[in-house]
Amino acid sequence: MIRSLARRFRRSERGSSTVEFVVVFPLIITVFMSMFEGALMTVQQAMLERALDLTVRSLRLTTGTAPTRAQVAAKVCEYTNVIRDCEDSIIIELTPVPVPAFTLPNADVPCVDRANDVIPQHGFTNGVGNQLMLIRACVVVDPLFPMTGLGLALTKDASGGYQIKTASAYVGEP
Repeated sequence: MIRSLARRFRRSERGSSTVEFVVVFPLIITVFMSMFEGALMTVQQAMLERALDLTVRSLRLTTGTAPTRAQVAAKVCEYTNVIRDCEDSIIIELTPVPVPAFTLPNADVPCVDRANDVIPQHGFTNGVGNQLMLIRACVVVDPLFPMTGLGLALTKDASGGYQIKTASAYVGEP
């Protein structure tokens, strides 16, 4: 009796689509979540670049009082609508670039270390008229799906966030 039941079970094709679904569905969901994570990263990068460009426009045309680091960060975060807790996780670096030597600061943009609540040392020097200025921004963002697909493959810091960096240059109006 057990042999006939086993033989009948082996020959039966009932449930074969369920097995196929169980095997394929996690792969499809992982690809979907990775695509969504990648799209969100692209939007956040584009919005940060746009926000920095709009902020640079106002910095370039501002005459009179020089803005503070907090004011510039607030302005960038105001234009960046898709990054949560932007003001808590953004570093703005403003550095004059000497034109004859054209020496740039080191290539690594400092970022917030949320795991230790440490804000790295970075420069913020307001420029004068006709001076070439380099402005760089780094925001630490949490992945939407940290344990699957692209979210798992991202290089993350100790707090589990990844860094979005951008830079721009401008010459201040006299």
